[in-house]
Amino acid sequence: MTDLIVYLRITYGLQLLATGNLLLALFLPWHSTIRSPISVIIRLVTGVEVPFQYWNQLTPLWLLLLLLPVIIISIMRGLMGVFENHRVGMLKIVRRFSYAALIPVVWFYFSSTEIGGRLQFGYWLTIFSAGLLILLIMVESSLPHELRQQVYFECPNCGQANPPKNRRCDHCGILLFPEV
Repeated sequence: MTDLIVYLRITYGLQLLATGNLLLALFLPWHSTIRSPISVIIRLVTGVEVPFQYWNQLTPLWLLLLLLPVIIISIMRGLMGVFENHRVGMLKIVRRFSYAALIPVVWFYFSSTEIGGRLQFGYWLTIFSAGLLILLIMVESSLPHELRQQVYFECPNCGQANPPKNRRCDHCGILLFPEV
């Protein structure tokens, strides 16, 4: 059981780190002519004119707003997971928003060749952080269902988590008895 807690805390800590990098990357320049996605979104929201030749390429950046729920929920999940001794919920929501948020990031890559200029550090940090976050979410969701739902028996001898149908510990073979 303690191994599972350590595993989950490391996973949540890394998710928190990836989310912090993702938040930082929204404020860093993505492209030599366009700047950061936050500045473009602010320009689109406030009505400040965006050069027309960039309009078709920048329209999908509205979808970058999908990154905000990913960031907020992932920060909450990461903090709760690091400081508590169990698995944190909202995994499906984060996974779906993360996949959807990759659409404008990939779109931006292909449209940047039409705009001209070069991609900047902020874009690559976004790709790395989003990829790491998705990988960590996949690692977390790869846990067996019993462990994710915390339906298991802990071996009194070795601390290994075992499915409730087991009569013996998978690790040390000692006889398991449910608490009465």
